[in-house]
Amino acid sequence: MSVTYLIGDHQNSTDIALNIVREWFDRGGVDAVLEVNNSAIALALNTLCTQKDKVHLNSGAVTAELTGKSCSPNMVHWTYDSWMLTHPSSTAITQAGFKTWYYVAPDYAFGVSLTRDSSAAVEAAGGKVLGVAKYPFPGTTEFSASLLTAKASGTQVIALANGGADIVNWMKQAREFGLPQSGIKMVALAAQTTDLHGMGLEVGEGMLMCLPFYWDLNDRTRAFTQRVLPKTPTAYPSVLSVEQPWSPSNVRFCRICPIATIRSPCESVDKPRLVRAQLCSSDFGGARWRNCCQLWHDVDQVSK
Repeated sequence: MSVTYLIGDHQNSTDIALNIVREWFDRGGVDAVLEVNNSAIALALNTLCTQKDKVHLNSGAVTAELTGKSCSPNMVHWTYDSWMLTHPSSTAITQAGFKTWYYVAPDYAFGVSLTRDSSAAVEAAGGKVLGVAKYPFPGTTEFSASLLTAKASGTQVIALANGGADIVNWMKQAREFGLPQSGIKMVALAAQTTDLHGMGLEVGEGMLMCLPFYWDLNDRTRAFTQRVLPKTPTAYPSVLSVEQPWSPSNVRFCRICPIATIRSPCESVDKPRLVRAQLCSSDFGGARWRNCCQLWHDVDQVSK
């Protein structure tokens, strides 16, 4: 049995993503869409997949709305969401005495979801949110205005409700403005280990983050990392074993297995439900399924 794997560049545009996937579904015979690493796009594709009765296996989007008000019987959400990424660090840091928080967030579903869920955890732990600095996404690379506003608020914590290059750029500029050196706690709500490599240990020193997988956690994670390094020498910070399939860089591959297993030439087969049944009956090394739409697992809080 062969499986065709297509890749589409959505360019962070919902319209482009919808056009690509609609073409795949209508003319390409595609059964499932995977990863979708943009929250606004993921929400839009969730609706399309439900309308077309196709499978949506999401490992890239952060918004918890995918299993909240936008939950679909055709979708399974893996890896992380905004609730998982924000509650451990937001609760622990606030309880440790850092009571005032200021947020920096891109102005779209991803940033909104992270800010909302972290704020709820902070306030539940007795903390206070002083404000939110939003910026246009994509395309913003200069953050001096939000840096100065956050510093002037007198906050104890600055929470970065962004990801990827935005985290790297913001932390580099924050270091130049002396924010971490002044004692402000920096919390990256959706950072990956690769982001630390992008900014360097000097810039990232003291930054807190939660990870669904950390390559140097224990003997098991280190052993798996050594297995994949020869083929992916730059990917070791975020790879993950099939037994623990909740990291974006590896989860897309282990998802193909259940899809290939249940493919059928019979058009009447209810593929979305079969995929969900296959996933829910699989062994994921200690992870727990919640209502067959979320895969729950422990996370690691990391400080550099």
